[in-house]
Amino acid sequence: VNGAKIFLQLVVIGGNDPLGGYAPSALDIPLYQDKWGRGDMHLPKELQIHQIKELVEEFAQGARRAKEAGFDGVEVHAAYGYLISEFICPGTNHRTDEYGGSFEKRMRFPVEIIRRIKEVCSNDFPIGFKFNAHMDIRPEGIDEEMGVMIAQRVAQEGVVYLHAVAMGEDVMYMQLAKYLYPAY
Repeated sequence: VNGAKIFLQLVVIGGNDPLGGYAPSALDIPLYQDKWGRGDMHLPKELQIHQIKELVEEFAQGARRAKEAGFDGVEVHAAYGYLISEFICPGTNHRTDEYGGSFEKRMRFPVEIIRRIKEVCSNDFPIGFKFNAHMDIRPEGIDEEMGVMIAQRVAQEGVVYLHAVAMGEDVMYMQLAKYLYPAY
């Protein structure tokens, strides 16, 4: 309507999946406590490298299907403790391979997703990026400084907008802003 654009959000729940999830690391932390009313805690299964590669491709194929269905772009959902944010956050990613450790290695998964979407859908298919600019997970969460680093890193990959949110222990989903910011 009146030139409005519609984007499809691409997300994988990750370790929070109440049916048994996968995460970058199999950690026994409060993030994985049952939030769905079952009262139990589950330990997510750690993703293997081949599974990570398969997920990158699944995100790209999801974007391809969105494009074929007429969507104007996609938003890669890397917030709220879902799978991509679990890779980015040092408190949920204790891997020692190419997907864990340093900031750049923890960013590898979302960067590979963005790059693969561009390969499959072309550089002119817009990609937005929703992420935690603050994630209060103790002892190693995402602070505002890291939030800026995340924004800068995905902007280098050519995302067209940033959707910054915050997540804390007291307020599970607290919106930082109700606006989307251009990534340039």
